[in-house]
Amino acid sequence: MRATERYSAQQMIEACADNDIGYLYALVDMEEDMSGNGLAVAYSEDKEFYLNNEISYIGMSSNPFQRYQAHKAKKSRKIGMILFNETKSNYPEAELKAMEAEAIFKYSVAKGTPKWQKGSKTFSGA
Repeated sequence: MRATERYSAQQMIEACADNDIGYLYALVDMEEDMSGNGLAVAYSEDKEFYLNNEISYIGMSSNPFQRYQAHKAKKSRKIGMILFNETKSNYPEAELKAMEAEAIFKYSVAKGTPKWQKGSKTFSGA
């Protein structure tokens, strides 16, 4: 896919199918309802985006476009997704779980629990 072309949400989801890279992301509150705007997904070079900005959730996915749509349907239509880190090892699943747990821990210590981060106050995993 070329960056200059516009793709549908379904095309982006299909392009990420069977992805062998995992992404760490933050959900951010938006002032506008994003339901008519397709996908509000962006990438930040700031590996500590979640600490340097107001966020509502920290998560992980190998298909961020599909995950964003699920969040938008379940949590709020007024959210955006910022990808801020990705896996680089031969063990992306374990690496991503460790990255997510570390980000949630650092955020919780610095700012408290993110608004939608239910699992951070249980022993049920990251």
